[in-house]
Amino acid sequence: MDDPSARYTALARHEERLRHEERSRREARAAAIRRAAAEACRPAAVRRPRPTDALVPPRPHSSENPPVPGPRPRALSLDDFAESAMAVVRPVPGQEVDLDLRLGPPPALDRPAVPPPAREALAAPAAPASPPPGDWRAALRPATVFDAASAGPWTAYGISTRTAAGPPRTDALALAPYGPGLLLALASGPAADDACAAVYRHALRTAPALREALRTRDAEAYRRLGEETARACATVLADAALRDGTPPAGYTLRLLHVPVDDPGAPCGLLVLGAGGSRGVGGGTAVLRPGGDWYETPATAARLLEGPHPGGALLLTTGRFPADPGTRARLASAWAPGPPPSGPVSLLGQPLGAGGESTAVVLWRR
Repeated sequence: MDDPSARYTALARHEERLRHEERSRREARAAAIRRAAAEACRPAAVRRPRPTDALVPPRPHSSENPPVPGPRPRALSLDDFAESAMAVVRPVPGQEVDLDLRLGPPPALDRPAVPPPAREALAAPAAPASPPPGDWRAALRPATVFDAASAGPWTAYGISTRTAAGPPRTDALALAPYGPGLLLALASGPAADDACAAVYRHALRTAPALREALRTRDAEAYRRLGEETARACATVLADAALRDGTPPAGYTLRLLHVPVDDPGAPCGLLVLGAGGSRGVGGGTAVLRPGGDWYETPATAARLLEGPHPGGALLLTTGRFPADPGTRARLASAWAPGPPPSGPVSLLGQPLGAGGESTAVVLWRR
């Protein structure tokens, strides 16, 4: 009784009927939109009131908007409404097509340019100047930060602080291992944080070359690495300034590369600077186990003997205190080794002047 071929034939006819009905609905919808748009373009005196009247902006009264001398606006055409209205057609059998219009922005008319107002009307209080780029970072920078790092026989404590009454702190520090060594970085200037990040990434890339230069005590190779570090840091900061649309900010850097796997190798000191900063200031001083200090010259790149057990090495963005009493106080606090209280012990120490001080102290166990 149930013939599959007949069933399939009935399904095919049903699908064909559905396609025909859908095609008819689309054609009726398109015809209704064309009639509605054409009716809207007819003069208002001979046009029947239809929902499409909302497509045409009302003509203003002569008392509200006097005619502007110049070329008359062009008449609206069917194309002007192509992008400004969407009509959803719901055909009802035996009745006129019902249009539900969704109106967009009315078509723009070609109007003559309106003359600008008088200069007196443009006068307004000047807006306050926007803060220079980078100030938001300084405003959010904490007044005091501590850091610590330990690798092999070395321990380093760092502090960067600014008195609450002064302007925002502009110094930065970074204490981190970079492979075969320990990197101690101090920076000053608007780009201090970015400069510390840039030199650390460069130290990670050049770790084998740095290790070899320090192990063989090759001062010339270390000087070339210092020049490469300066160029890499300047390139990174210049690219960041270009992305932000600001001029490159100034900075100074004092870097100490401390070898970890070779206790007999010297440390490497780099002093870098770019325009607009406080200059290549700062100091490097080594505390001998006997309790006396000696300062090292601030050359661009040099090899430096690290502290022996019972001594310390100080890097600071300020000048090392010249007062003998202050030096004796620091020697008594650091000669036995790292204070057990951690980097907080550096708070209150005479490590700088002018309300801001940033320093790193290195000990060898």
